[in-house]
Amino acid sequence: MAHQLPVSGIFDSATANVLKIVDPVYARIELSQGDFTKVADKPQSWTERGQLDAMRYNSILEMVAEHAQTEPDYIIALNSSLNWQSLVPGDQILVPDLSGGSLFHYLKSNGDHCVLHVCEVHRDLTPTFIRGLLGRTW
Repeated sequence: MAHQLPVSGIFDSATANVLKIVDPVYARIELSQGDFTKVADKPQSWTERGQLDAMRYNSILEMVAEHAQTEPDYIIALNSSLNWQSLVPGDQILVPDLSGGSLFHYLKSNGDHCVLHVCEVHRDLTPTFIRGLLGRTW
């Protein structure tokens, strides 16, 4: 029994208190005109890349996911009603709230949303540990 919590498989308030997960878990970001200037078509060759003044994101979704430190599929799941091809400045997107520290959000293959709060739960957050925790291979 870790931290004097019974093994139940249920994420309850006692578990949340030990993990120090605090609301809000999600936040809304508002897209600005500047966000859209960070997106461009992917260069077709290394020569074209070398001529750019800066690398751009391939899509608004890619930019939002990177800034939110999560997977694009998770951002899509959180914002299922958004049409990603018709976003404009002023549109709001629901993302993980990172103001309390680093969170690792992902979408399990069965559709469940999961959150790993990177804290002192495990001192060696190695790729092998995380893959084992998430049951993923990559």
